[in-house]
This record gives sequence, structure tokens and C-alpha cells, in this order.
Amino acid sequence: MIKLSIIIPTYNSAEFIPDLANALRQLKHVEVLFIDDGSSDETINVIEKEYQQTVSDKSNISIIRSNHKGVSTSRNIGIEKARGDYITFIDADDLFNVNNLVKIINKLDTLREDIIFFQNGFNDITVNMSENDNRYEMIDAVVLKKNPFQQKFIQQAPWAKLFRTKFLQVEKIYFPEDVQFGEDFIFNVACLEKAKIIAFNSLGFYRYRNNPNSVSHKTSYDVLLNSERFFSYLKKILGNNSKIVKEKVALAIINDPKRAIRGGKSKSDVKELIDFLFDMEYSIDILNLKQRLIFYMIKSHQLWLFKNLVLIKSKYLNKPEELFQEI
Repeated sequence: MIKLSIIIPTYNSAEFIPDLANALRQLKHVEVLFIDDGSSDETINVIEKEYQQTVSDKSNISIIRSNHKGVSTSRNIGIEKARGDYITFIDADDLFNVNNLVKIINKLDTLREDIIFFQNGFNDITVNMSENDNRYEMIDAVVLKKNPFQQKFIQQAPWAKLFRTKFLQVEKIYFPEDVQFGEDFIFNVACLEKAKIIAFNSLGFYRYRNNPNSVSHKTSYDVLLNSERFFSYLKKILGNNSKIVKEKVALAIINDPKRAIRGGKSKSDVKELIDFLFDMEYSIDILNLKQRLIFYMIKSHQLWLFKNLVLIKSKYLNKPEELFQEI
């Protein structure tokens, strides 16, 4: 019986596979779906070597080849192929707490939630999304990263969560494949828009690697086109006049130009992105004092000052102290 499907997108991940495979081998009642996105290194060979030598039953281990279409396509392939009761996503360069994930797997027979958030510091709470304003509060919480039921930031990435497989497959919830940054946000909002019951659990199991070379630190894509597509998806889910969309625009005005500057985008690209964002309706009600100062700095076109602040902070203040972040 397969209780959990673990979807792992890979791309030139050979150096990370042995440690991850060692942890995966300790799990029972799971299937592991490696979705390789056209790796040019030894990723597939390393995966095959790790399991051929140490796993007697390989029926629940799959290597599926894709043609370099991106992490969203890889995850979507995994969703379609998954056979477990629940799905979780693990990035190839990350790890997990084996003991905690084993405890979670052993309890899956008793669970009925569509989504379960697992993070250290959470209170154990189950939420009926149809009651009162729970759905709005939870979708808003993803925008703010703040859980309305407890003072704890919510991870916006797809990992550190379990999704009921039938829920995703029946509702046809997938990652947008033409969005290079923010696709996980869209996926989470789409899930919360459809979910009936969700839960928060304090048994954190995810170990995120602070990898400066990961895709999340790159900005090789067209930032303006990405932003246009991102908000097109968000408005399709929530509606053009949604307050949540307006809140997200305000946050994007602060964060997207920052990301573009760190990614080495030109001044004209950054300005075009800012002009696009300011053309949309936004709400600054949720911004704190520091965020409002940055917002008005950008609005008044003090880009030289904003750029210098971003670059200084990137150089001196954003270096992780630990290799892994225990989620």
C-alpha cells in the first residue's frame, strides 16, 4: 500500500542525490518519483546506482525523463503519475528529518484533510475552510506568509506540506508552467481556493538547504513577462477586484524590482517592471512602516538609491549562517 508519493524534480543534481537517497531508503509505504528535467550531468546514473545497489524492491521508484521544460512541468508530471494517498514535494538539493516523516506516514491512514502544513512552531489546528471567513483568511495568509490562527510565517514553497492526491487530481490543480517565479504561490492559492479541510501540524520534517546556486536565486527569465503572467493567473483564481490581489501587487512593487536588480537586470527592465506594477490597483494597508518607506522610494523613482540599498544588503546581510534551515 502506497501512503505517500514523494515528487522530486531533478536538474543537474548528481552531487545531492546520494544524501537524499540515503534518507529516502529509510521510508516505507512510499513511492519516489524522480522527474528529471533534461540533466546534462550524471544525475540519472547516480539515481540508478544508488537504488540498484541498495534497494531490493524498485517497483515504487520511478525515474521519468522530461525535456528541460522547468520545475513546474516536472511537478505536474509527478501529480499526474502519483499513486499514494498523499503527495509531498522535495527539492533534490534538500533533505528531511527521517524520524518525523516516518511518524507522519504512519498517521496518514487517519487523515482526511486536503492540505496539511507541517512546520516547527505551529500549533496543531484543523480548519474547515467553508466556515465564516476562513477561506479568505487563509488565502490572505499565503500573501502575508502569516497564519491567522497563530503567529508563525507560512512557507510559500510547495514543500513542507502534504496534499491529498485525489484532491489535486480531481480538482485538476497544477503548477502554471509559463511562470518561472511565483508558480508555487499560484499553486498554493489555487489549492486553498478549492480545499474543504486543511490542517496545521507542529511536526516539521523539511530541511531546506541554503544553496546560493539554486534556481530561486537566479533571475534569467523575463521579469516583466513573468509578472504579467503571474497576475493573470492570480486574477483568474481570485477575481480582478480581489483585495488579496491588490495586496500582492503592493508587495510585488517592493519585492519584484529587488529581485530583478539582484539578478542583474538592466535599469530599463527594472523601470518597465515598476511601471507595469503601478498601473494595476494596489492596497498598501498591509505594508509595515519599513515596507512603506521602500514603496514610496520606488514610487518617487529614486531607483539609484533603491538599487544601491539592494546591492549593499545582498552583499553583506543575506548570507545564511547555517547550511540547512529546519522547517
